[in-house]
Amino acid sequence: MALSRERDIRSESVDEQLRRLCRWCVTGRAAGAELELHEWRRRDDCPAEARVLLGALLAQRGELDMAAQVLRKSGEQDRTADDPAVTQLLISVLTALDMPEAALKAANRL
Repeated sequence: MALSRERDIRSESVDEQLRRLCRWCVTGRAAGAELELHEWRRRDDCPAEARVLLGALLAQRGELDMAAQVLRKSGEQDRTADDPAVTQLLISVLTALDMPEAALKAANRL
């Protein structure tokens, strides 16, 4: 079953996957979306938008440390280092964690 599900997910375009996961988040299936986003984050094809969505879900649940970790790891990768959405959410999470110096450092990247 898991192999079949993975094959179905990979047949979707990135935009289709993101739309489906966003739809899940607003229709009461956020836990399923979070699980899939964690899996996607481990793959090389994970876009910054998926990391932002995962970071937002974690922050919404109060998992601010984990959200910051997901977003920081995203920023370390060349393809997402300059993504303003990742940086903006990271700034929000760091601010909520009462880490103003780290938030300012992240803001300077914008």
